[in-house]
Amino acid sequence: MLQFYLIINMAVGGTGGFFPDNAVNGGYPKPWHDKTETASRDFWTAKNQWYPTWKFPDDTLQVDYIRVTKLRPDN
Repeated sequence: MLQFYLIINMAVGGTGGFFPDNAVNGGYPKPWHDKTETASRDFWTAKNQWYPTWKFPDDTLQVDYIRVTKLRPDN
């Protein structure tokens, strides 16, 4: 039996270059820099700036359904 895990994810922030360091959202600049060791802390410290830009429930990850099928191996 083949086991696998399905990961469904909505990422916020990140230091992989997905958001340039000069990005602006809601009139506020990105509160962290990708190359620093304090990026996670800087993001959290600025929560009063970014949290109000999240409009619930519209800005949430909503999954309607997931279909998993078994593929037949080529013979």
